[in-house]
This record gives sequence, structure tokens and C-alpha cells, in this order.
Amino acid sequence: MESLSISDEAGPSSASIEDSTPTSSMTTSGGRREAPTTYVVEDLEQKIRPPACSESGRPRPRLRSSVSLDQLAHPDPKILDDLEAASRRIASNVDQVVRELRGSLHGMSDLVVEACQCYQSSISTACDHADQHIRNTYSMIAKVEELNGQLEKVSGTAGKIKEMRKMVDQLESILKD
Repeated sequence: MESLSISDEAGPSSASIEDSTPTSSMTTSGGRREAPTTYVVEDLEQKIRPPACSESGRPRPRLRSSVSLDQLAHPDPKILDDLEAASRRIASNVDQVVRELRGSLHGMSDLVVEACQCYQSSISTACDHADQHIRNTYSMIAKVEELNGQLEKVSGTAGKIKEMRKMVDQLESILKD
């Protein structure tokens, strides 16, 4: 059995480190000082060494000495019944959560499908309206060009009307004189 002694000395003392009997010494000022304290640690090497490990590197569990192998082989039936009841409750809760999750996922999928259909419908309608507006714009441009062509004829006719008006004015002035 190995032992290690550690001394905590408050000052010079005539006591040995391995001597565990307290001694007192006087300070230079005349006051009383505590004796050095000695600590003895037995089996230090085993206490600082890591626990025995299995081949996998994990510490091997140690069985408590108060539990016998018979108790481990034949557990209390009430504990098994309690465990079974708890596992049934957990299983039913998991089933309920899965059912609710499935229902929620179906609802979300339905909403996504409806949103996609709405999006497709709005895109289709927007494309139809844009196509109709483009057709109407080209039709209006064609009508404006046709109207411009007809207005050129009107400006020629307006010039002839102005000439006729001048002639009428001249004729009136000649007739009045």
C-alpha cells in the first residue's frame, strides 16, 4: 500500500512531515501559531488512474454490490407492467401525433395545390388580357394611319374650299360695286 504525505507548513518547525501529531510553535511577536498540517493519501495511484476500460474504450460499468444477480434476472413484475403501460401511452401519443401531422401535411398540400391553380389561372388570365390589349393597340394604330390618310385628302379639300371662298368674296365685291 502506497502513501503520500503532503505538509502545509506555516513556517519553520521541528516536526517531521510524516509526523501527524500537532505541534505548536511561537512566532517572533510572541503570538501562537498553528502546527503544520499533514495529509496522508492512501492508494493515490489507483485513485488518479482512469477506470478500467473495455476493448471499445468505454469504462466498464460496475454492478452495485447491493444488487444481486437474482434481482437482475427477475425484475419486479409491477415495474414491467408500469413500463408496458407507459410504452403503450407513448405509442398512442406518437400515433396521434403522426395522424395529426399527416392531416396537417395533407392540408398544407391542398393549400399549395390551390395556390398553384390560382397562380396558373391568374397568369393565364393576365396573358389573355395582355394579348387582347396588344391586338387592340395594333387595331387602333391601323385606324389612326387610315384616319391620317383620309385627313390628307381633307387638307387638300380644305385648300380648295379656301380658294372657292376667295373667289366667292371677289365675286361679291364685284357685284356690290
